[in-house]
Amino acid sequence: MAAYKYPRLVEVVDELPMTATSKILKRDLRQRHNSATGRN
Repeated sequence: MAAYKYPRLVEVVDELPMTATSKILKRDLRQRHNSATGRN
């Protein structure tokens, strides 16, 4: 497997943000990650 395909970071969370229809809110996950790492 190519090096760019390996995950660079694995973050374990207690609970994933979900919508009312049980879909994962990827936007909220990105916001959490960006605020924790100091990215825009």
